[in-house]
Amino acid sequence: MALPIVEAVPEQEDFYDFEARYEIGRTRFVCPAELDEPLAERARQIALETYALFGCAGFARVDLMLAAASDELYVLEVNTIPGLTETSLLPQAAEAAGISFDEFVERVLGAVVVPTA
Repeated sequence: MALPIVEAVPEQEDFYDFEARYEIGRTRFVCPAELDEPLAERARQIALETYALFGCAGFARVDLMLAAASDELYVLEVNTIPGLTETSLLPQAAEAAGISFDEFVERVLGAVVVPTA
């Protein structure tokens, strides 16, 4: 399942970089993202297809970049160990889907595949 999209909106510059992500107040996170529905659906489909292509199991976060001039979406990375603090992006998306932080953690733990020897 794809959770609602989290949009990172830099507040002090036009480019989203390390400082914009990790310095408080430099980026506003909008969830669900303010995208028209066809574009949001395309982003969800690309994320799900990328998840499957990489053979992911359990949970992951697929980061995309939108080229504003063309509305093209590009996969930046697949994060198979995304942050799970209450301020991390994945729990924000879960909350937007009506899933509490505690319920989300329970779902993550239930989805963990433990290899057997």
